Amino acid sequence: MYLALSYFGNRPKFKDFSPSVQADIKALFGRYQQACTAADLMLMSLGRTEMIEQRCRQSQIGQQRSNSLWVPMSAID
Repeated sequence: MYLALSYFGNRPKFKDFSPSVQADIKALFGRYQQACTAADLMLMSLGRTEMIEQRCRQSQIGQQRSNSLWVPMSAID
C-alpha cells in the first residue's frame, strides 16, 4: 500500500528502506521494480468497479446487500 500511494509523490529509492524491508521486497517480488509495478497495478485497478463488485460478491465474510457489502469491524482484524 505504501508503494502504491507513493505513486502520487516521491517514491523512495530501494536503498532508503531498512534492511528488513529490503529483504521482504526481495523475497516477495524479486526486484524493487517489480514491487513498484505490482503496487501501481493495484492502485489503478481501484478504478475498475466491475472487479470490486466481483470481489465483494465472492466475499466469505460480511452481509451481501443489493449494492453493497457490510463487514463488521471485528472481521477487519
